[in-house]
Amino acid sequence: MPDIHIPKLEEHGRGHSTLKVLLEVLLISTGVFLGLAGEQYRETARHREIAHEALQRFRTEIIANRQAVAAVKDYHVQLRTQLHAAFEADAKHEQFRDVNMKGIQPASLDRTAWDLALAQQSLAYIDTDLGMKSRRSTTPRTASRLCRAS
Repeated sequence: MPDIHIPKLEEHGRGHSTLKVLLEVLLISTGVFLGLAGEQYRETARHREIAHEALQRFRTEIIANRQAVAAVKDYHVQLRTQLHAAFEADAKHEQFRDVNMKGIQPASLDRTAWDLALAQQSLAYIDTDLGMKSRRSTTPRTASRLCRAS
């Protein structure tokens, strides 16, 4: 059976051992710090990517909503003119025969991008002022403002 030699700590000297322990602690601390810094960088990059994707979806949705409003705007302007004329004529006891109404035809506005951003919590990674402007542009009230502005 072979002899097993177990070194005793007293053999290596106290000062040398303390320096070695401090060096190991320093190397381990540096490794942990670098690992945490790398993880934080990766997480920040992911948050930036999520915010960018949400903004792209907002942009696409806003363009689609504007097109939906523009598609029915002319009908509503024409109907408004006809109704004003009919109400004036009604005051003179005439009929509403000149009003060409084909239903209400509301603009169908999409809110999917906003709802998805809320569900994914990606709004936390978007600039606050920009997020509020995006929110205002996805409401039905904005559609009426777009109609009046055009």
